[in-house]
Amino acid sequence: MLQNKSDPVTSMSEKLSFFFSVIFLFRLIVVCLLQIGELIEFVTPWLGLSLWGVYTGEGYVIHFGVGDENMPQQAGRSFLQLMAPKSKGDRVLKKTRISRQHIPEIRVPAETRIRVNNNKHNLTASPPETIWRRCETFLHQEFKYDLVNFNSEHFATFVQYGHAVSN
Repeated sequence: MLQNKSDPVTSMSEKLSFFFSVIFLFRLIVVCLLQIGELIEFVTPWLGLSLWGVYTGEGYVIHFGVGDENMPQQAGRSFLQLMAPKSKGDRVLKKTRISRQHIPEIRVPAETRIRVNNNKHNLTASPPETIWRRCETFLHQEFKYDLVNFNSEHFATFVQYGHAVSN
């Protein structure tokens, strides 16, 4: 009796194709459910660091960070900032740009969870037009990153609520 065996390469290729199709569909569904102005938190599994951004539609997030700086570099930046006096640390830390990136293009560790986190701050969100105007105002501007006084959570909450807070 002959068994109908499929080519293992084709079979694996088909499985991978299906897997990536499911992931794409899942991301598409999630992006379709998001509302402009929602706070998006990229929670890293280590160091207690999160990157915060504001959803701006079509799968994009505006956030306080540079596209070429990954989470370990941001952690290093935060550590240097705490250890070095501002006058000396400023030469090393420089400024950080407000960026708008497609969610899958934001460089974070593989284990990072992405979640909507609108309820952490107990504040009332601004109207969508105000949120959008703030996003447009800050996009591509450069600011000095400060872990305690002006980090990505401060930026995202200011855009959404009009108050810069970080818990």
